[in-house]
Amino acid sequence: MTRFLTLAALAVICVTTPAFGKTTQVALGAQIYASKCSLCHDNSQHMVNDIGPALFGVVGRRVGSVEGFLYTPALRDAYDRGDTWTPAALNKFLTNPSHVRPGTGMPYMIPNAKQRAGVIAYLKTLHEKP
Repeated sequence: MTRFLTLAALAVICVTTPAFGKTTQVALGAQIYASKCSLCHDNSQHMVNDIGPALFGVVGRRVGSVEGFLYTPALRDAYDRGDTWTPAALNKFLTNPSHVRPGTGMPYMIPNAKQRAGVIAYLKTLHEKP
């Protein structure tokens, strides 16, 4: 019984402590990524292009810049302008991709702000470890 109460107390601390909030947000994002995004996008360092471009290292990367992926004119234009996938740009795009970048091939949107934040937090983890 003592072991159970200790684990229960630890779980409460993890959920309510701000330092663990990011982990929870990343976990939510990973879950959404696995169920929705991974249908079209690779998240590995191998950068395998699928229906959508590979997303490893997407945060901070220039829009439309994954080598070997055939982007729509909307994203090629964004590349030509030098647009970058910042967290703010990803947040706006994921809210309604076809509204933000008319002509994009991205069919899925994440209207829920908490879920978008989770996906973006997860995408931030997809980079080479120092």
